[in-house]
Amino acid sequence: MRGTVERILVVIGLLSALAGVVLIWVAGAKYDRQLRDLRAVQEELATVQKRTGTYQRLVDNLVAYSRVQPNVDALLVPFGFKQPAQAPAQPQAAQGPAPQPTAAPQTGGRK
Repeated sequence: MRGTVERILVVIGLLSALAGVVLIWVAGAKYDRQLRDLRAVQEELATVQKRTGTYQRLVDNLVAYSRVQPNVDALLVPFGFKQPAQAPAQPQAAQGPAPQPTAAPQTGGRK
């Protein structure tokens, strides 16, 4: 009887060890797949960040160039890279004589 119990315990121990090895192998395979996916995403992110920096420098250069050449504003304003230019104020001479300030009304307050 004792020999039979020992054999059963040895078999159970071997099956447990085998199950542990299989679980570790499955976890390792899952880890490798996730690590491979992460590396692919990191490469895509690096590409996007590089392009974003390039595009930002391009927009900065266009905004700087638009200070010299205002015709470029037609491209920058619709995309929101620059605010529309305000209409220049008309000179006072073109508006006619300047209005004269009026005196403040008398309120009859104490002196």
